[in-house]
Amino acid sequence: MKMSIGRLLKEPGAEEAYSFIMEQDTLQHDEFKFLQPVKVQGVLTNAGNEIMLKGSIQTRVEGSCSRCLEAVQQDISADFDEVYALEELPTEEPEIDLGQCAWEFLMVSLPVKLLCSPDCPGLCFHCGKPLKDGACDCQKDQIDPRLAALKDLFK
Repeated sequence: MKMSIGRLLKEPGAEEAYSFIMEQDTLQHDEFKFLQPVKVQGVLTNAGNEIMLKGSIQTRVEGSCSRCLEAVQQDISADFDEVYALEELPTEEPEIDLGQCAWEFLMVSLPVKLLCSPDCPGLCFHCGKPLKDGACDCQKDQIDPRLAALKDLFK
């Protein structure tokens, strides 16, 4: 969503509020599904030689737990600040792309490692059974035959 700031530039100290929604069916991400529209709101302020942008984003996403691969939903809520120097803005019909700015801050607000719980034990690396359902029957000291000679090295 591009917002014209021509009127804002005419008066130092002027503020203009904005609010818009980014529909979830228009948002694409490899690891997360957006379950709700992204709500974006904030204020643009003319600070003399720069435009200050303050805002917040809110949505809900679904992804896979990084340890056990179960589906996990998480609320995302973040505040952001951005400053635009007046000399960087186009002189004719100056505008700021609020949608692009909100999208960039949303991307850095997404969790790097999504977990179903902080103490999720993950999957058994031999059989793939979720370990939060209980221990599996795999032999724990199973050693790659190529590395068997190293087994007694540190005893």
